[in-house]
Amino acid sequence: MHQKIRDSIEQLSGSEAREFLFLALARLEVLYSDDVPKEEIMEEINHIIQDCSSLLPPPRKDFHTVHIVSGDSAAGSLRFGLERDHKVIGFPEFFAIGPLWKLEEEKGRKERYEWLRDHINFDGDYMEDEYESRLAKVLEEIRAIPEAMPIVLWTADNADEQVFVSYILHALQNKSNEIRLINTSMAYKQLYDTSDTFHFLRQTAEAHPEKLKEILEKKGSSPISEEEIRLFVKEWAELSNTTEVLRIWEEGRIKGVPEDYYDDLLLYHAREAQKEHGKDAFIKSARIIGEMYGHLDAMVNDSFLEYRLRTFVYRGILEIKGIPKAMRNYSVRVKH
Repeated sequence: MHQKIRDSIEQLSGSEAREFLFLALARLEVLYSDDVPKEEIMEEINHIIQDCSSLLPPPRKDFHTVHIVSGDSAAGSLRFGLERDHKVIGFPEFFAIGPLWKLEEEKGRKERYEWLRDHINFDGDYMEDEYESRLAKVLEEIRAIPEAMPIVLWTADNADEQVFVSYILHALQNKSNEIRLINTSMAYKQLYDTSDTFHFLRQTAEAHPEKLKEILEKKGSSPISEEEIRLFVKEWAELSNTTEVLRIWEEGRIKGVPEDYYDDLLLYHAREAQKEHGKDAFIKSARIIGEMYGHLDAMVNDSFLEYRLRTFVYRGILEIKGIPKAMRNYSVRVKH
């Protein structure tokens, strides 16, 4: 059911999605304001889900360009910004974290899956129920792209999207499609920086949909060369032989670092929060992680930071209150 709803939503245009959401909210607001029993509210929610599923139009085949981007958020922004004759594929991975060792082989894919499952808190049962099926579905979509259809890859100045580009170009290396590569961070600076205003875009998902459309029109015209593709494929071959589980973007290149790379800074923010709230107070883990994230120039996966915060609990540096199934569900304090 969840995948069917996701497919339905992805096929909607921006205006259709907004209209449906407004109607759904209006229906629920009436129910809440009239003090309707919870059972009837749940029944109405089920009707809304069915209505969403029924909006799914026949599969489109009249796309003239395929866009591949890392992550659901960036994919959603592209779908809002571009016309409906552009197909957008969101790649459901975060390559800045987790092992990359031999992902072309079943053993490597299994090791990555197990590491993510054992260390990172995902919403609900995502790893058990969705991760492998979604990844397989997206890879099949990429393999099925017609040879004559142009492909646009979107990236930005962060480790996740840079590794993603290498991986996708490795997957596409036997295709003859024209491929264009857009670095959103670079394009944003070139188009929107002025003498008074400087932009630092950490990831494609931070760009407004209308800006992404403008970037495509002004910066997406030149295909990358076969030599450039070979260099990215070579880079992926090197990355897939590394053993680190954390990667950063530093001085224009991907760099593997120890998994405790951010630990000192994370513990600093935990201690600062403790000073602010008092030595006996428990502080929401999401607050500590959010405070640290706001001070970082680099893009870091907040779920990875939450994993490192839990590591301090396991080591006895922090005490915990609540169940650590998600960062919003528990609080910590520094041991006296």
